[in-house]
Amino acid sequence: ARTLLAGIIAGLMGVGGGIVLGPMMLQLGMLPQVSSATTGTMVLLTSSCAATGFILSGVAPLHHSIVFGIVTMLGGCLGKHAFSHLVKKHGCASLIVLLLGGMIGLSMLAVATTGTLDLRRKLLAGTPVEEVFAFHSLCAA
Repeated sequence: ARTLLAGIIAGLMGVGGGIVLGPMMLQLGMLPQVSSATTGTMVLLTSSCAATGFILSGVAPLHHSIVFGIVTMLGGCLGKHAFSHLVKKHGCASLIVLLLGGMIGLSMLAVATTGTLDLRRKLLAGTPVEEVFAFHSLCAA
């Protein structure tokens, strides 16, 4: 029931399954390998649907999408095999948990940095503080 609720919240917020459901499944006692495979599948499905939507709407050029898709698949396969080798070599499945935590930490740092730089840019451009911190439509560009 908790994972269903987390999945609904992650889907509504556009967060992706890896950030919300991965740690929750680990907290519920799932093996790191199972949690990683499950969240990887969810991220694959949601990102594939989003990419298809962007391609069909004409926002993402097809040839760029194909190149980025191939590079992403190769990187994912290489990373999976390299990480599987490390887990087998050291016999330590907690490496998966450390990787998951590290990725979430780097994502948080990237979001905070991007937000801070955007805030700085707006303030230096002379945008009134009230407008910078005001609530805006989520659908506006």
